[in-house]
Amino acid sequence: MQKLLGKQNEEICRVLEYTVNTLVPALAATKQELDNCLNALAGGFVPPGPSGAPTRGMADILPTGCNFYSVDPQAVPSRAAWQVGRSLADALLERYRQEKGTYPGNVGIIPLEELGRPLIDVTIRASGMFRDAFLNVIHPYRSGLKKSIRGLCITLGEHLLEAIERGM
Repeated sequence: MQKLLGKQNEEICRVLEYTVNTLVPALAATKQELDNCLNALAGGFVPPGPSGAPTRGMADILPTGCNFYSVDPQAVPSRAAWQVGRSLADALLERYRQEKGTYPGNVGIIPLEELGRPLIDVTIRASGMFRDAFLNVIHPYRSGLKKSIRGLCITLGEHLLEAIERGM
């Protein structure tokens, strides 16, 4: 690079390394696209992979030729989406408080000191695509719920914990 550009550039070195070590081998593997298409037509298994367009900066989906899923559960939610969701929840709670004169009273998992407002129940209805694509997100909720119920010394909590352990 020194010879070509007259100087060393770490950013360009990083991009070239990525291109040579990751992008070119992934592009070479796209020949599996036709093989997997023929395999699918014959009723065979096609390995899953993310969807997207490499031409839109999504080179990480290469090689193509997979039975794609439309949502990458590891990429959802983004930090920006999480912040918007939190802002919307805070605004909703503030509106409720202004209209009713109090926060909705229920039970939560986050300690009050950390939350900065009263706790509120959250119901998770996991079905369909969300349940199938986001098990990695549902399991931590289930684990947190179990931990919070174990911390409660009330009969309702014990019954809830039993129901969860039975597979609810």
